[in-house]
Amino acid sequence: MPPHRYAVSTHLYHDQRLARRHLQEVAAHGFEAIELFATRTHFNYHDAAAIEALGAWLRETGLTLHSVHAPIAESLVGAQWGPFLSNAAAEEPARARAVAEAAAALELARTIPYRFLVVHLGQPDHQQPAPPGNRIDAARRSIEALHARAGPLGVQLAL
Repeated sequence: MPPHRYAVSTHLYHDQRLARRHLQEVAAHGFEAIELFATRTHFNYHDAAAIEALGAWLRETGLTLHSVHAPIAESLVGAQWGPFLSNAAAEEPARARAVAEAAAALELARTIPYRFLVVHLGQPDHQQPAPPGNRIDAARRSIEALHARAGPLGVQLAL
């Protein structure tokens, strides 16, 4: 059995733009890997330069990218979440937007390999999803679409 690896999520810093100093702090505390929390205001996973910088920071700190947490909102500024992204939304444009953002986060694996894409199915009730709320058929379509994209990249979905 392989030895335990210790990882931490960059969610610790989710209200800030991810920076080298964050990874240095994580490494200094003995962690070996990170889970990248993908919210554009935290880390712009659409930006090739940001992805290259992340790769350099990982190499410099000796950390690895273990997983990426698929986007659950368009933004987080201070303590205020922006519009939520739901892969179980009843309305097709909203569901497709959530899948497109998760697919963009998957694309990181082309530059920085990682093992798992963490995907929340739908939106918690306390966030008051738009009626009719979470739909299992919509979530299934989203999972199927993401699975088809993840496999060729060597990424597994963690639901």
